[in-house]
Amino acid sequence: MNLLSKTIVIMAVGGGLCQLPGQVNLELGGRQIQIHGSFSEGFASSSDNNYLRMDTSHGSFFTEGGLSVSSRVTDKLRVGVQAYDRYIGELGKGKVYLDWALVDYHWKDWLGFRGGKIKTPLGLYNDTQDQEFLYTWALLPQSLYPIDLRAVSIAHLGGDIYGNIKLKRAGSLAYDAFTGTISNDPRGGYVYGVQAQGVRLSSVDLGKQSGVDLRWSTPVTGLILGSSLVYSYRGFEGSFYPASPMFSYSTTLDRATAYYGEYTRGNFRASAEYRAQTRRAEGRAKVPGNPVMLRSGSEEPAWFVSASQRISKRVEAGGYYSHYHVDLINPRVPVTGPGRDHIFDKVVTVRLDVTKFWDFKIEGHFMDGVGAPGQAHGFYPQDNPTGLKPKTNMLVIRTGWYF
Repeated sequence: MNLLSKTIVIMAVGGGLCQLPGQVNLELGGRQIQIHGSFSEGFASSSDNNYLRMDTSHGSFFTEGGLSVSSRVTDKLRVGVQAYDRYIGELGKGKVYLDWALVDYHWKDWLGFRGGKIKTPLGLYNDTQDQEFLYTWALLPQSLYPIDLRAVSIAHLGGDIYGNIKLKRAGSLAYDAFTGTISNDPRGGYVYGVQAQGVRLSSVDLGKQSGVDLRWSTPVTGLILGSSLVYSYRGFEGSFYPASPMFSYSTTLDRATAYYGEYTRGNFRASAEYRAQTRRAEGRAKVPGNPVMLRSGSEEPAWFVSASQRISKRVEAGGYYSHYHVDLINPRVPVTGPGRDHIFDKVVTVRLDVTKFWDFKIEGHFMDGVGAPGQAHGFYPQDNPTGLKPKTNMLVIRTGWYF
């Protein structure tokens, strides 16, 4: 099937879905129940390298969707749940995930509580990255929002304290402080990234996560500034070959610090975010005395800048530059070769809003670099057996329906 035929198939899928009702509201026991959902179908074709665990060098389709159900029990108490599914090459492979499930008690504007599996606020888009219809882009900047690591970054199982404080002439400040545990995804980038280093996994422990997000709606109309700080833990046990001793890996420091901003004026929008990721870890061999085998780590600064303009009621165009860099500390195997310490991505996008609930996007990516094997950001040695090339160009076509 040639590219034109594939494009027609994708548009046909979206066209059929957009005929469905735009929203679903039910009443049960005198309570309103709201049902929302989204579905998207995409196609990616790349030069040289396969990307995001797909066979993009030969052209690959990908699918994702979510369905949420929520209800306001009282004026202050809300409950809700969302199921999520994706088929992006080896990512997800049709496994249905419990994306979030929470009880939310909003006592005052300045104080509320959430409990359950809750979206993690980190940077501009982490807690809304599953809602592609909100964005101009077919793919969010992968330096900060890598699809392959979505499952281990999207939510935590625990509790939040949140609120919005009015600052009078200084605008308002929204805050969210949280703590909880992270769910493992056996079909996600964290596991695949560990396996890319030759590790035979026996167990994975992603442990706890705690942090805070502050978002300031400034007195300047359309300007939002914010910062996030998140501490996490991750670890695993495994071996490098059947006869080798088992070893354990665990982080002693895993910190992400983000600074972000967004400015909207009329039909124009500009966004930027910088994130510093610092990791330190220990590897211990399972031998008598349990000596420290290796102290390793990484520094992973990443950032993006973007701009978009709505040209007409139906058409929006924009672009972004996504920058990811990794410095490894004591890697088990030295990583050499062109592009093995960075991924720089220049992107241009055109979005067409076909109907109120149906969008269609065409996007070009021009990537320099492939990153390091253990730092999963789309490029995997197991998908590129002849070796990774330093540059990749990629076309992404995506259509989405939502209600």
